[in-house]
Amino acid sequence: MHLLSKIILIVSCFSLISCMSVTGARKAPETLSEAKELISYEYDQFKKVGWLHSSDYDAPVEDGWNTSVKYSFRANYSENNKLSFIQLYMTYTSQSWLFVNALNDSNGKSYKPLLIDKNVGGGYVYETFGITISKKQLEDFAVKDYRFKVSGKKGSGIFTISQFVSEAFLTELNLRGSS
Repeated sequence: MHLLSKIILIVSCFSLISCMSVTGARKAPETLSEAKELISYEYDQFKKVGWLHSSDYDAPVEDGWNTSVKYSFRANYSENNKLSFIQLYMTYTSQSWLFVNALNDSNGKSYKPLLIDKNVGGGYVYETFGITISKKQLEDFAVKDYRFKVSGKKGSGIFTISQFVSEAFLTELNLRGSS
């Protein structure tokens, strides 16, 4: 009986750990400095392009049981270190398909998401999509937390992107020169 109790305890712990973070992303930072620490730049000497990346962050979907959006920012730089574009990447994770086809922000702006990947694993559905944003839009996101509504054929969900992540990314973008 003692061995059975240990086995049950171990299985319960693994089950709890696997449910704690569906996406494997970080919780939104509580300070700007915390977000700044997790920005990185990589230059590909073969393709002659650079990438500025934020970390992946988890945004729980309001009223969504075990549903979340993992998001990150990235910016592409050409060979002469000129900013080419800025993107916001997102992965909607839930236990059923949403079939993402629209994204709106709390100011009423509509974005057409570019579908990047769809995957199923571990009892979850992962729909990865991105939008290209302007520096002005990133500046708007850096002023306050921004709420987004992602929609699809099978429903919708509302999530929030942290002001600190946007502000940290914008700061690094400005330090690198974004012209």
